Amino acid sequence: MEEIYWSVKYALHTLDMIKKRLDHPNIWDLIYESYDLYTDPRKRMQIELLREVVFELKRDYNKEFESLEKFKEDSLFTIKEKNEAIKELLANLKQEDEIFEPQGHILENPDAIFEVKDEEITVEKYLTKEERAKLDEERRKQEERERAL
Repeated sequence: MEEIYWSVKYALHTLDMIKKRLDHPNIWDLIYESYDLYTDPRKRMQIELLREVVFELKRDYNKEFESLEKFKEDSLFTIKEKNEAIKELLANLKQEDEIFEPQGHILENPDAIFEVKDEEITVEKYLTKEERAKLDEERRKQEERERAL
C-alpha cells in the first residue's frame, strides 16, 4: 500500500513539474547540443531558438537598465530636495557654504551631441556683405548717439 502511495505521489510531482515547465518554458531546455545538429530542420530550429535567446537577453538587459536609470533619477531628486533643505538652513543661519550639485555626464544624454554652445566655437564668424553693412550702420548710429550725449 505504501509503495502505491509513493508512486502516485511521485507521478503527481512529475506532472506538476511538467505543468510548470509548460506554463513557463525555458528556452535553454529546447536548444540542441552541437553534436545533435546534423539535419537541416534542426539547424534552422537552432537558429530561431538562438535568436529568441538573444532577444530575451536584450529584453532583460533593457529592463535592468531602465530600473537603474529610474533609481538614478530618484537619487538625484532626493539629493536636490536635501540641497534645498540645506540651503534653507544656511539662509536661516546666515552662512554661505558650497553645496554639491550633481551634474550628468554629456554621454548620458544622446541629444547633447547635436547642441553646439558658443564657447565651443573658436573660429570667427563669417559675415556676408549685407551683414557687414548692417553692423557698420548700427555702429555709426551708436557713435552718433554717443556724440549727441
